[in-house]
Amino acid sequence: MVISNVLNPLILPPILFAIILWEAGVSGPEIGVASALSLTLFTFAPLSYILWLYRRGEVDSIEIRSRSRRFRPLAVSIFFYGVALITFAYWPLPGSTIVAWLCACFILNTAVVMGITAFWKISIHTMSIAGVCGVLLFLLVNGYAVRSATWTWALLSGLAVPVMMWARVRLRAHTGAQVIGGALFGMILPYLELALLHRYGLLSML
Repeated sequence: MVISNVLNPLILPPILFAIILWEAGVSGPEIGVASALSLTLFTFAPLSYILWLYRRGEVDSIEIRSRSRRFRPLAVSIFFYGVALITFAYWPLPGSTIVAWLCACFILNTAVVMGITAFWKISIHTMSIAGVCGVLLFLLVNGYAVRSATWTWALLSGLAVPVMMWARVRLRAHTGAQVIGGALFGMILPYLELALLHRYGLLSML
């Protein structure tokens, strides 16, 4: 349970965005403001909605283990991701272009997860940590990130993937197939999306 809570999908995007902005040379105070915004839209707002559902007895826990109960929280998350997309798209910060595109990827991929959830319970925890690893690897391999510390973050997130897979199966939250599916989805899809944006020259750290 500790692993699932520490590497919760709700807290990973703000961490990823902070790493990217730091790589882009954004100042500490500006990263702090951006992180506060990301925490509000990616963490606190969706979590508040889930807690409200929990108090009403509409979900069994904040992890929402019931597949059929995940649609509304995912839809609400998409709304807040959209707010983040608009904000970062018009915020003149170095690296904000990549962050805005990542928000767009979050919207698209969450919509795909909603479709998958209609018939299968993919592991969102595993998908999220694998997604962080996939994004960082793409940025490093393609020259958008160059600092050695970012390689460390990529390595740590990669090592965390099998740990998360083990934890989710151990907790009986998912089957082996569901965590493998989440890992593959998280690692491959964001990488391919960023590769497509890179091909058409839409990514920039400026």
